[in-house]
Amino acid sequence: GPIVAEIVVNAAGMWAPEIMAMLGIDLPFVIFLHQHLVTEPSPLVAALTRRLPTLRDPLGGFNVRQEGMGLLSGVYEHEPAFWGENGVPPGFGREVFAPDWERSQDFLDNAVRRVPLLGQLGIKMVYNAPTSRTPDHNPLCGPVPGLRNFYLAAGFAAGIMQSATTRLVAQWIAEGEPEIDCAPIDVKRYGAHATKDFTYAVVRAGHKFAGAIDYPHGERGAARPGKTSPLHAAHRAARAVFGARNGWEVPLWFAPPGVEAEDRAAFGAPAWWPHVRAEALAAHDGAAMFDATSFSKFALVGADACAALDRLSASAIPATDGAVAPLVFLTPQGRIAAWLLGARWTQDRYALFGPPEHEDRDFDWLWRNIPPGFDARLENGTNRDGALLLVGPGTPRLLDQSPEAASAHEIVAGGVRAMAVRGTAYGSEGFLVTAGFERLAALHGHFRAAGVREIGLRALDALRLWNGVARRGLDIDSATTAGESALAARIAWQKRDYIGRDTAHGERARGPARRLAWIEVSSDIPPHQNDAVFDGDRAIGLVGSGSCAQETGRALAFASLPAALAAPGTPLAIEILGARKAAVVLAPPSAAASSAAS
Repeated sequence: GPIVAEIVVNAAGMWAPEIMAMLGIDLPFVIFLHQHLVTEPSPLVAALTRRLPTLRDPLGGFNVRQEGMGLLSGVYEHEPAFWGENGVPPGFGREVFAPDWERSQDFLDNAVRRVPLLGQLGIKMVYNAPTSRTPDHNPLCGPVPGLRNFYLAAGFAAGIMQSATTRLVAQWIAEGEPEIDCAPIDVKRYGAHATKDFTYAVVRAGHKFAGAIDYPHGERGAARPGKTSPLHAAHRAARAVFGARNGWEVPLWFAPPGVEAEDRAAFGAPAWWPHVRAEALAAHDGAAMFDATSFSKFALVGADACAALDRLSASAIPATDGAVAPLVFLTPQGRIAAWLLGARWTQDRYALFGPPEHEDRDFDWLWRNIPPGFDARLENGTNRDGALLLVGPGTPRLLDQSPEAASAHEIVAGGVRAMAVRGTAYGSEGFLVTAGFERLAALHGHFRAAGVREIGLRALDALRLWNGVARRGLDIDSATTAGESALAARIAWQKRDYIGRDTAHGERARGPARRLAWIEVSSDIPPHQNDAVFDGDRAIGLVGSGSCAQETGRALAFASLPAALAAPGTPLAIEILGARKAAVVLAPPSAAASSAAS
């Protein structure tokens, strides 16, 4: 019967999707049969004076560890044997199924070659039993979007490795936020595109490659294309190479005639860099256009929209109709909750724009924190409105604009009515032009006819690093504080009431322990996420994002460093593919450049 509780945590393992289905929510979560064997005891194992370490061979597709006085070996399968597609059968408990070595025999042979003792011992037991998987093999944890006081802790692929996440779920419940960034396990990392069909396709494609090499700039190929812009066919005709961002097909770069329109996985300098550099230079020196339909597009609407946004935002909000401002949102612990571009249409309607990867997290955070009793509701127009991002110093002439302060207003371009929001884009002059899906192609054609070059997401990424603009999810995450993030200049310190105010003021008074540093590196190969930063022989931080600089032989990166070592001019080194490369901290860019909501 009914059970009343203040807080509900769905930690029901393979039954978790059935509980969520009671609420009309689908989880990106499937079940398949996975098997491992346990050997008979071995005198060699019994004679050991200490326990064997766990051996995992990702490319061999197996793992081996000690189990009692014998060995345990788990192996992958070429094709997952899905089970319980329509739910776990009633009455199922902890039963195991008959072994099925055909789908994993060669992986088992690899294990025996690596650990010959496995092939010499009798098999005590074979466990072929159900296990759960999500598309990326990480669990689904945290507050369920759209529900209050309802949390998930399910989808664990390997409890012995992932069990520590339960501490983080407890912090989410008790303190409102975990102590570290939990984006890799947050249930909100998947949007509505992560359907059951999507999940089956991704798990099927990725299962046997679970230990494959993770190359820089790699893109998942399964279950694509997902959501597409109205310009998708035009991009294909223009020889775009696509990536996936929150289910959207997004142009990464455009292959010139005679160049293969395909990414090649590799370490070292990417083969596409010369073409991406040309795109980035077009935006840096003139005018370029990016299909930003994947960007999140929210509206905060209602008689109290202005007051609600002012309470939510740590930044000064746009105060007059048509005004635009980058907005920083903090958690109660003073960490970065969101970073969006805000525009005021009227006192009771505000537009908010952000990157596609954070759409569901941003929407949920804003929705949860609208003050009780306020007449303000949050709407999501991301799947309704297309967008073009015009970037570069030549963009004002495209819209017959003078180089004045940022503004938001209606325009007519090529006979198409659209809304233009002006501000910095990845550190450069720019406009975000939005229009309904049905009008986007005509708008796109107008700017193409005007000679605007089309660019991809990688060019924008290079452009933001050239301009010293950090990126959420790489350089700044949900554990980064205002002082650490270099966004303190965007906080309205004089404001009396906003989420995280007291904590942010406390950090400002004592100074942050770490700071985000913009770094130049002597290297033809760009640094990649998690490359180590050194002060002498001491590792002091990890790279968030990196790219080649405009000139040959130089690269740029962001990294969180101890505050004393984040001062401009500090000599450092970054280890790239095993080689230490000389680096130096650069002076922070101008406040205008660093304000882009990228």
